[in-house]
Amino acid sequence: MVVEAEKNIILDVIPGSPADKARVAPGSKLIAVNGRKATPERLLAAVAATKTSAKLSLITENAETYETHVLDWSGGLRYPKLTRVEGKPDLLSAIIEGRAK
Repeated sequence: MVVEAEKNIILDVIPGSPADKARVAPGSKLIAVNGRKATPERLLAAVAATKTSAKLSLITENAETYETHVLDWSGGLRYPKLTRVEGKPDLLSAIIEGRAK
């Protein structure tokens, strides 16, 4: 799930993700995280806390409708990382090299 921090707008939800399975809609406004007013810090802390407690509850607003979503997530914070696949061409270096010129 991608959230625009300043306005608490949910920009994107990855298909098949816990947010998608909980029916969180892109374009919705994030109102509350685990029963407290949503802030970027509270959202990060709540996601990080899922390592020890699997509860992550969000309240969203879409038009004039409020919804509660309970996400089944226990992975804490995760950040994507690129890793090299041996035997495959290094396409990223070629892209970066072209932009550096």
